[in-house]
Amino acid sequence: MFLYRTNKNKFYIRAAIYLGKAKTGKQVCNKLQNLITKYMSESANKTEKEKKRLKFEQEKEKEKLKFEREKWEHEKEMEKEKLNLDLEKYKLELDHKLQLELKTKELELKYKNNIE
Repeated sequence: MFLYRTNKNKFYIRAAIYLGKAKTGKQVCNKLQNLITKYMSESANKTEKEKKRLKFEQEKEKEKLKFEREKWEHEKEMEKEKLNLDLEKYKLELDHKLQLELKTKELELKYKNNIE
């Protein structure tokens, strides 16, 4: 049936010669029409399968993109959490240092006042 797709006239001639041995023109025409109908239905069947496969591939790609987006969003959320944790850690360290300095100053003043 490749010949039918590429060169229909050649296909008709070859089919007529092959089928036309000791048959009338009407019989050959009917046989050709049946072959064409059969080919077209097979071709349509192939295109339906192709459409279904293409739709499946598109759905698969859609799911993959959705997964990638969710993964990216999750990674961004994790980065934000990490930054927040680092910020909290830094705040606590500063607070601790300030408290230590304050205690040190207090003790220095206390010691200084006690000596005098």
